[in-house]
Amino acid sequence: MWFSDFVMAHRLMGITRLISIEKESNALRAKYNKPFACIEVREGDSTDVLGAFENDFWNTPAIMWLDYDGTISESVVHDINLAAGKLHNGSCLIVTVNGQRGSYRSKIDNNEKVWDTVSNLIGSSRIPAKHSRGNGNISNSEFPGFLADCVDSTIASEIAKSGRNADNSLLQYLPAFNFVHEDGAPMVTVGGFLANAKITNKLLDCIPEQRLPCGDWKPPERTRLDLVQLTLKEKLAMDERLPCDIDEFISATEACGIKLKQAQLKRYHHFYRQFPTFVESFS
Repeated sequence: MWFSDFVMAHRLMGITRLISIEKESNALRAKYNKPFACIEVREGDSTDVLGAFENDFWNTPAIMWLDYDGTISESVVHDINLAAGKLHNGSCLIVTVNGQRGSYRSKIDNNEKVWDTVSNLIGSSRIPAKHSRGNGNISNSEFPGFLADCVDSTIASEIAKSGRNADNSLLQYLPAFNFVHEDGAPMVTVGGFLANAKITNKLLDCIPEQRLPCGDWKPPERTRLDLVQLTLKEKLAMDERLPCDIDEFISATEACGIKLKQAQLKRYHHFYRQFPTFVESFS
């Protein structure tokens, strides 16, 4: 409804074809609130809308963010499989789902373990080997990471299963995003690029830190993005002291009277360039 991601995509990346899928109950309001004429709101369930996308969409590189408020379901897995199996070479696919362990307890069988619930949804072959079933129990703290790895594996498996190639080079999955953040519940975001050898080399040239010593693509480490809520005054005061090294930053912010824990200051120091700005002014 706020279209903050679309604003950044248009202003920072120059993308001029933007599509937002909205449920029927939200569609009219979304159409009114869209900030640019190049944003098209398509009404309906994601599975139906994605299935009706035109061929020219799938024949052009795209950034697709499947951003769900709820848990993984059969329809979500269907959407992931469809996108991973059809997105063009050079595309980026990102998926966000609810990572609250309790949300994955079976409503039919109270004795079913969460490992089995996820396995029944995505297929046991897509659960990474490092997450062996054991007794089927997964702790609350471990579950978001387990789920992130399972979604990532689902994307990679479907791309491999499609067996598609571009310029006689097989498409592969290059994982690039692996985040967990709190939004009333733990939310998991994973994703990456669909790329043949030529696109992979271009990406490695653009993002050299993703290159392993052997020359292969380096998967990302999982990152928690939770940041303390800041007042505008606090944010502006901290930004005035950046960039600088962490010790200097902590000393300067504490000296100016900001009352945040050092752990919170360290996280802001690390992520301040990505800290979102959602306010626009009009006069």
